[in-house]
Amino acid sequence: MMTHSLTTSPLRGVFIDLEGVLHVETQMIEGADDVLQQLRKKGFILRFLTNTSTQSRAHLQQKLTQIGLNIELYEIINT
Repeated sequence: MMTHSLTTSPLRGVFIDLEGVLHVETQMIEGADDVLQQLRKKGFILRFLTNTSTQSRAHLQQKLTQIGLNIELYEIINT
C-alpha cells in the first residue's frame, strides 16, 4: 500500500466535498476546521465541491461561515 506524507508530497492541491465530509446539515464534522487549517498551513490549494444546485456559492459560504468553517467564495465549486 502506498502512503503519502503531507510534508514531502508532490501534491499541490486538494478537492474536498462539503456535505458529509466537512459538515452534515448545520453541524460541522468534528475536527474539520483543524484539518483545513493544517492543509492551508502546509501550502495546499483547497477547493470545495458540492452538487448543490439550489443554493448560490455566496449562500453556501455564508452557511459554512456560520458553522465555523473559513472558506473563501472563490474556493467553492458547485453545479
